[in-house]
Amino acid sequence: MKIICPNCKKFITLTKKQEKENGNVYCKHCCNTVAVEDGKKLINKEFKSYVDGAKSLCINSAEFDKSYDLYEKAMELKENDLGCIIGMCTNLIFKSKFDDFHYGSCVNVIERYDIYLNNENTFLYLNFINQCIAYTKTFFKMTDIVLKDKDIFLSYDFLKYYLDDTKEIIRLFDYFKDSLELLDKNEYKDFINEVQINFEKDFKEIYEKLYKVKDETFKVKGLGDYNSSLEKINDVNYESNKEIRSDLRLFAPDKQFVKVRRIAFIVMGFLLLAALTLLITGVSIKNRTLALVSIAPTALCGLTYYLYYRLTK
Repeated sequence: MKIICPNCKKFITLTKKQEKENGNVYCKHCCNTVAVEDGKKLINKEFKSYVDGAKSLCINSAEFDKSYDLYEKAMELKENDLGCIIGMCTNLIFKSKFDDFHYGSCVNVIERYDIYLNNENTFLYLNFINQCIAYTKTFFKMTDIVLKDKDIFLSYDFLKYYLDDTKEIIRLFDYFKDSLELLDKNEYKDFINEVQINFEKDFKEIYEKLYKVKDETFKVKGLGDYNSSLEKINDVNYESNKEIRSDLRLFAPDKQFVKVRRIAFIVMGFLLLAALTLLITGVSIKNRTLALVSIAPTALCGLTYYLYYRLTK
């Protein structure tokens, strides 16, 4: 475990004995005695700033590579932190495109670290699996929207992307399936009973759907029928007027979406601030009219959210 020296701000690596005793340690950088508890507070503060920054880059800016790097920096402060590992994997999934897929890389990231699946980590891990089930459902949905037109693949390359990507997802879910036995049994039961009742059912359904891809026959525009080995079964001139998209992203919001969301939340923030100011002022000076006027910005805030929801749905 590492702590930060309050005097020189440099890292001190604790032995297991020092970590357990939680007393004072010597800093070789500035030659001062440091209270372990003070050093822990500083490392936690630094760690939190990295994690918060990584989350913001991922969610608000769609800067997935930068977010991934920030999680790695956080891992230098707290080794084997499962929350950071999941954050790194989430970035890999969110940056995926049909022609540049990263699901399988999640296995490499997870195996790179020594994760202890205690109660807390078991919950985080199960929640991540549950999220990946939802992401995979999105993958199948986006396949129909982006790569197909009425069950017909728009090109041979699109079919190849789909089959290659499915293999990567299978690799990840095979890993999940094998690791379920290692989880804390009591936490696993609590997760199913209290958090996600349909977890096992959903996992089984998506797992079976992934493996069924191997036995399917696929229609390809202008080429015919193919099996999962990309061998042609017969020639059929399937037709489609749907335009082939060049943007093959699955999850990443476009920059226009990010811009609209930022503007909407700034406007709603100002309106709520105005409403609270009017309400508090009206109440404090006992001006009923001023207090009632606060309803106007509140209503405008609600209208802004409604328009944002409708435009970005």
